Amino acid sequence: MKINSVIDVSDLHEQVKELRKRLLNESDLGGVLISTSFLDACLASLLQVHFVQSSVTDKLLNPTSGTLGTFSSKCDVAYCLNLIIKETYKDLILIGQIRNIFAHNHLKSSFEDKKVHEICSKLNFPTNYLQSSCKQSNYSDVEQYFENPKNRFIYTVNCISDLLLKSIISKKSKKNAKTI
Repeated sequence: MKINSVIDVSDLHEQVKELRKRLLNESDLGGVLISTSFLDACLASLLQVHFVQSSVTDKLLNPTSGTLGTFSSKCDVAYCLNLIIKETYKDLILIGQIRNIFAHNHLKSSFEDKKVHEICSKLNFPTNYLQSSCKQSNYSDVEQYFENPKNRFIYTVNCISDLLLKSIISKKSKKNAKTI
């Protein structure tokens, strides 16, 4: 069986919808592992649409033996190629740290864990949302919602998956337009 972390563009939208449904009902461990795995696959897809179509690209992105097989290496390259902005990069690195905590302490980890809570509080997307959308009104419910580390994590994953999806579709559309 071929292991492939690259998601076909035509499947991405449906997978984002499925991810959102699953995150609502998943355990903390399941949610973190599924989310990070999905973001990893989205990053692989983003890189794939920017690389030349070649067996070398497949080799680089191979999740078991490729140079870009790890989550952090995909984050680094996507940032260095200017495919994601610094704030998104930082959030992806934090998500990777959270994933590692859960993966290595799977029986004891939860979003209530002090270290996980601390890392989630550093996630940038909720802070940006509060600063841009809630500045002029009293949105204490929204602020309270983002104080919960699991909500903060899920919101960030949703935002990043949307950004990656849009970037992949945009690049794929441009590539298709060039071939016409």
